Amino acid sequence: MDVSSLVAIQPAQAAISAQDPSDNLDWDVDGSAPDVVVELRCPTSVAGEPLVTRTPEISSWAPQWSTGGCSTSAELLLAQPIEFKVLDVDTLLDDEIGTIRHQLTQDELKAGTVSLSLPPAITSLTVTLSRAR
Repeated sequence: MDVSSLVAIQPAQAAISAQDPSDNLDWDVDGSAPDVVVELRCPTSVAGEPLVTRTPEISSWAPQWSTGGCSTSAELLLAQPIEFKVLDVDTLLDDEIGTIRHQLTQDELKAGTVSLSLPPAITSLTVTLSRAR
């Protein structure tokens, strides 16, 4: 992918552990699956001001998304990391499942996907990278 290209970054799917590893309790008090949201912090040309977006909330241990990503230039993505904060959204407090900062490589941009993990809570987070329209 050309460094001047605009790239769409989209969390596509995740796999979340059945229990919160910090306390070995269920994510939700009723034992249901966590209500998962991915908050992205994408680099922008404005110094120190990342673009922050969120995926829709999905109640699942294996959530999948097709919206809620962000777009920025390939040049910025190769120079600055993206931050993915995975949250369990609850009524009173959002529990942070994990945060992953990742510096994309040219090979990942060419492949169009990257798979990340933050064991034990996030066994996988797959992100698609495509030319923005």
